[in-house]
Amino acid sequence: IVFLAAGLALESGRHISMRMLLSRFPPSAQRATKFAINLLGLLFSLYMVKVGAEITLFVARSGQASPTLGISVAWLYWVMPVGFILLAAQYIVELIGWSDRFERDIDPAHHL
Repeated sequence: IVFLAAGLALESGRHISMRMLLSRFPPSAQRATKFAINLLGLLFSLYMVKVGAEITLFVARSGQASPTLGISVAWLYWVMPVGFILLAAQYIVELIGWSDRFERDIDPAHHL
């Protein structure tokens, strides 16, 4: 669930961020910092898609099955690469400029 919800948390501005520090930068440094954060987040997410897919395929090849569900355990492992694909997609949306989570006002009393 955590891996699947990571993209939603990013989109809604719920990921850990340093808004107070970022707001003290001049506008040009803010843009560069936001771009760097989103690019590094995208690269990390894509790397985790690769790692998650490798782990999932390894488990799938092992033939391990859930005794309770009677299905391959690999189905449970697919959540990791799928979740990071969704997170990478959100970083792409941020890089393109369709969304800017840093500009959203966050109500600390609001719970998802």
